[in-house]
Amino acid sequence: MATPHDDLALTARAEAGDAQAQYALAAALSRSGRRKEAERWLNSSADNGCADALYTIATRLLYTSENAPAASEKLQRAKAGGSAAAARLLGVLGALGVGAPKDERQALDDLLTLAKQGDAGAMREIACLLALRDIGDPEIAALLAKAGSRDPVAAAFALARASAGRRVDGDTRIFSSFLSRLGYPRAAMIAPATPPEPTGGAAPDWEKIADALSLTPNFSASGERLVQSPEVILYRQALAPEICEYVIAHSASRLGPSLVYDPAAARMIRDPLRTSATASLSPIDLDLALIAINRLLAQASRCDEECGEFLSVLNYTPGQQYRPHFDTVPPGPDFDRNGQRSTTALLFLNDDYGGGETHFTEIDLKLRGGRGDILVFTSLSPSGDIDRASRHAGLAVTEGAKWIAAKWFRTKKYHF
Repeated sequence: MATPHDDLALTARAEAGDAQAQYALAAALSRSGRRKEAERWLNSSADNGCADALYTIATRLLYTSENAPAASEKLQRAKAGGSAAAARLLGVLGALGVGAPKDERQALDDLLTLAKQGDAGAMREIACLLALRDIGDPEIAALLAKAGSRDPVAAAFALARASAGRRVDGDTRIFSSFLSRLGYPRAAMIAPATPPEPTGGAAPDWEKIADALSLTPNFSASGERLVQSPEVILYRQALAPEICEYVIAHSASRLGPSLVYDPAAARMIRDPLRTSATASLSPIDLDLALIAINRLLAQASRCDEECGEFLSVLNYTPGQQYRPHFDTVPPGPDFDRNGQRSTTALLFLNDDYGGGETHFTEIDLKLRGGRGDILVFTSLSPSGDIDRASRHAGLAVTEGAKWIAAKWFRTKKYHF
């Protein structure tokens, strides 16, 4: 616990121009509710080159795409100051072409550099990218052995991979204990029934990894058209279980109450229509593996990836549901800026729950996807009007917890 003497010493160092002390003082003032003073010290810290302050301000700027160039400039300074978080976020922006020219190769090269330096988050991103190209790539096991005891997403990915019978180096019991200590809600469910014997494994072969790295996934699933109007297509087992778990683990700590758009207020609000929890993954929440997963959903939907909204990961617990609705958006500023929602892609992330079917109410079609299945359906008729047959609901979960990822595609390029 900080004492008055500690507070005075921190203030004295901040006033003397210590950038790190200024950042710490800004955090302390913010926690105590003194926001204006906190902002002044945060900006002073950034002006004096504190990488943490620059990164913090950059993430605030990224609430809209218009501010992305200014955010990118601050991230460049933070990266030069040694911030791995800034380097990874710059990679995301470069891969998306937001705030800077699009450069996927540079983003991948920078990620590889971080991984070689021992960054656990970078290693698990690369492991997932490799899995999206070749689920059996042997380098995945080597990367997870190094990252699984330090990064919770890597640990969850490794456990789901071991449970699927694929090779994982390292001790999965350590990974499982790590997730349990952190309170990961699915730690017990994904632990392999019979943990494989611990193995040290080989060191990653960085040259092979570099040759295999790509943001373009290997999407080879064939879709089954279930209905013509609305067009409903189901791709079975399009993604492996460990990739699904990657999405859940990445999103679990970001969940908040699900919202709906209120055209009168021109903002998102809570509504009893929708009782789930959602994590909406904007650029500051993404990594390169999730960008590749977004790209795969665009391929499955036959839509331009630039027309896709943020990926939304939804969690339904018993009794929670999404009552009958259309996925389309009402007239207003958002519609004028981004166009209408034309297509929805739903990625089923787990199947260890009861209830929770997707119900197309007008045609009485109920679907319960398996883990890794992708359901794609259209919301507009060929004339561009709302297809009334696309009205659907997420029925109440009766047991366990349902995890699903939703990606909506617009008729225009999406601007956040």
